[in-house]
Amino acid sequence: MSGTRLDLSRLGHPLNGAASRRRSLFLVYKKEDVCFSSSVIPRRSNRMAFKVLVLTALMAAALARPDRAPAYGYGAPTPAYAPAKYDFNYAVNDPPSGNDFGHQESRDGDLTQGSYYVLLPDGRLQRVTYNVNGDSGYLAEVTYEGEAQYPTQQRAYTPAPVYG
Repeated sequence: MSGTRLDLSRLGHPLNGAASRRRSLFLVYKKEDVCFSSSVIPRRSNRMAFKVLVLTALMAAALARPDRAPAYGYGAPTPAYAPAKYDFNYAVNDPPSGNDFGHQESRDGDLTQGSYYVLLPDGRLQRVTYNVNGDSGYLAEVTYEGEAQYPTQQRAYTPAPVYG
């Protein structure tokens, strides 16, 4: 191994204490391996430590990567194998608040029929009857029952009921 002999006792190195007095301490280094900072550290070990650190980081990143991309949302909708078939209705009649409305609908495959109504503030009842047959579109018929009334006096305030 060719290199330069380095006498640490002449450099004022921390190793020049009692141990270096008992025997002469000489180290052989290649010139590119010597780093003269606060201590003598071979550059080759710095490079090796850096390589180990980079390799460890790459391995950690590779192991942390999921096997497949994460799935977001609810996924693809399942296909409907049977034609849609349902029937529903509801109605609300609350005299203290003046609310009176309802809805009824039925569907069998592509045919949908229904109606809804609402009591308007002028006292008339608005009723909408509709049909949908496949791709023909929404066909609605709107009718009004009663005469519009505009009272001169406002209706007396009725407080909301209190439920226990």
